[in-house]
Amino acid sequence: MFFYCCYGTVPHTATDTRTINSPVCKKKFMQSEVKWGIGLIIFGVLLIPVLQAAYSVPLVATLYITVPLIVIGIALIAFRGREAMIEGILEETQ
Repeated sequence: MFFYCCYGTVPHTATDTRTINSPVCKKKFMQSEVKWGIGLIIFGVLLIPVLQAAYSVPLVATLYITVPLIVIGIALIAFRGREAMIEGILEETQ
């Protein structure tokens, strides 16, 4: 149920797909962005010493690989919930 809930459809038959707008589903979906953000930040930070020690990759190349991961993770956390705000504004204007 969680899989279908997060993607907005609950198929009852092969041809029936109804969208659902449950606050519980939206809350679970939004928490996913935070988990991915934290995961990407941790992965990017832990990848720096691994690439330096195990593979002796130059620092510039290491930062070229890891900085985008960290920035994307921060952006996911910083901009979470924006789609709900935009949907609220769109509903008010209609």
